[in-house]
Amino acid sequence: MRKQGMVMVLFFALIGCCVSASYGEVNFSVEGRNTASVAGNEMLVFRLGNLVAGDFAVKVYDSSGNCVRTLIEKYSTDTQLEVVWNLRDTYRRTVQKGNYQVRYVAGLRLVLDKSFGKDGVLTGFSSPKQLCLDSQGNIYVLDFKAGAIFKFKPDGSPANDFNGTNKFAAPSAPYWQAIAVDEEGKIYGAAGHEIYVYDGRGTKMYYIGGFFGDDPEWKTPNRGGFAYPSWIGLNADFHIYASSPGYTRMAAWDRRKPMKEGGLWMHAGAGCPGDAGDTDGNNIIYLATAYYTNKSGIAKFIDKGNTCEFVKTINTYYDKTQKNIGYMADINGVSFDGAGGIWVVERAPVKIIKIFNTGFRFLPVTSFGLPGNDAEKIEFITPRGITASRDGRYLFIVEDGDPISATNSTTGLAR
Repeated sequence: MRKQGMVMVLFFALIGCCVSASYGEVNFSVEGRNTASVAGNEMLVFRLGNLVAGDFAVKVYDSSGNCVRTLIEKYSTDTQLEVVWNLRDTYRRTVQKGNYQVRYVAGLRLVLDKSFGKDGVLTGFSSPKQLCLDSQGNIYVLDFKAGAIFKFKPDGSPANDFNGTNKFAAPSAPYWQAIAVDEEGKIYGAAGHEIYVYDGRGTKMYYIGGFFGDDPEWKTPNRGGFAYPSWIGLNADFHIYASSPGYTRMAAWDRRKPMKEGGLWMHAGAGCPGDAGDTDGNNIIYLATAYYTNKSGIAKFIDKGNTCEFVKTINTYYDKTQKNIGYMADINGVSFDGAGGIWVVERAPVKIIKIFNTGFRFLPVTSFGLPGNDAEKIEFITPRGITASRDGRYLFIVEDGDPISATNSTTGLAR
């Protein structure tokens, strides 16, 4: 019998050849334990040899074993590779002087974490649409048909912070289309033409935006309005972003200010902003392209404070099943993992895709997922939302209970 109302939590482990490398020519061996000594501002170049075809990552670790930077992650058939490190960490800060190990890790896998919830799932939903994490690792699930947000602790147990319950219901239609949670635990919910802001107990504080009326281009002092936000995201500089695919627009506000007061910029057209995305927590925005492109790519934008720049779009990935390059379609979820990795959910055909942003270009890494209902085999009927923990250890994936498409009435498992 089909289980109803489950959220899958997938833990992925980097399993494969894992060694250290040093400046100069490197041949991999399991016993390799060389370190790179960092002193001054030199650029380190690592030449890696004896590689085998497949997906891999090259990561830098400090002397305490913490990963400070993923230098590259991709699928490759090359037997040799040259990797450059500019001595900066993931957040573009120059690292401290000291000893660092550079490790090659091959063969990314996804493993269902059965210690979470009950055998890796949470129950009690109608049709979950999106999920996100707060700074404490708590999980928020937006159940669109139920018009509610559910909150869980990192282990999957209910977080009863909404007047003694873990369910926070929308007061009335229209229900939230998207949610986000900031560093202080405030909850943001997009509905109608506004983004509502709630405290950690679910009490409404104020709203951001409002219908743009006769100023859709933000050319008057009354700038700051919007229409039908279907995705929202946050950065560390108190900016909040929203996209409206139907109006081919994306906008940014200072999220500390109510209504239209915090309007920063409006972006229209280029990049075809869609309804699924994420930010890197700083000034980069990753958005699936809009429905009128068949949601067929991931676009990168840069928030420049008072303007937005569209950079590029990627529409390819490495298909592990077919062993070739595939083309994205029907993207319904996007998440940044904190280390350059971008996870993508395709609804039909079912795919969980990983790509990597080097800062200059996108690189296909690998893909997972097949049609079906066996979570341990990474099977889905209608995957919808995805979020990655910023330590790169966990993926959280939801599957809704809606039909696969307008031409396929098979419903998802609502998990």
